[in-house]
Amino acid sequence: MEPKNIEWHITLGSLVKVTSTDLDGNLVNRLGIVVTGKNLCQQNLFPFVEVYTFRDQETNEYYPYSIEVLSQHEVS
Repeated sequence: MEPKNIEWHITLGSLVKVTSTDLDGNLVNRLGIVVTGKNLCQQNLFPFVEVYTFRDQETNEYYPYSIEVLSQHEVS
C-alpha cells in the first residue's frame, strides 16, 4: 500500500535531470527521458524508474531523490 502523503510526479516520457556521482565522487548531472513507469521491487524497498540518458546512451535505474523533472509528459 502506497502512503497517501507522497505524490509521484515522474511519468513515462518525462524529460528529467538525473544526478549521480562519477568514480571520483564528483556530482554529475545528465539529461534523459523516463522509459518505464514506477517500479516497486521488494529487494530495493523503494520505487524507481528507468531513465535513458542522452550522454551515456544507456538506460539505468534511478530513485526519486536523484531525479528532477524538467518537463512532465502528460499521460492521457
